[in-house]
Amino acid sequence: MPSLIERFFLIGVITCLSACATTTYEDYLKANEVKPDIKFSYDHKSPDYKVDWNTLQKGSDTVIDGRITNVRDMSASDINLYVVVLDPSGSELFNGNDLSYHSMSSRNQSFAFTVKLKDAIIAKGDILRFIIDYHLQDGRWGGKIMQSRFAVDATTGSEIKGNIEP
Repeated sequence: MPSLIERFFLIGVITCLSACATTTYEDYLKANEVKPDIKFSYDHKSPDYKVDWNTLQKGSDTVIDGRITNVRDMSASDINLYVVVLDPSGSELFNGNDLSYHSMSSRNQSFAFTVKLKDAIIAKGDILRFIIDYHLQDGRWGGKIMQSRFAVDATTGSEIKGNIEP
């Protein structure tokens, strides 16, 4: 016969599992929705995505909050965002990513993102390189794995053209 402690443990596990199972796709979308009243300081538009963001210093960390909008006609899935901080010579200083994968079903749909750059202090001359990996759903089975990338001055948001690879 199970002890009282074992019974409480089992009840806790069952309760936790049922609570986890009640998370719906609508809950997921609500957690990643972009609030319409947020104003962004920076933006960049490519043929694939429009990215808007704010850069905030929180203690010793830099946090980049923003939104990604699909501007292509085709749908994309498994979208992941990476942000790398480079010094003026192109050497990597810090990196981070939005750990959740997102899906978009059509053009002009957006989702919010947050990238935390641990122990990163942005300085004048630093560069932010944004890398967006995704599957382009082009009608073929599995689609194509694609990547969109751009670089901006970390303090002004101005686009930097040319090769900035380390």
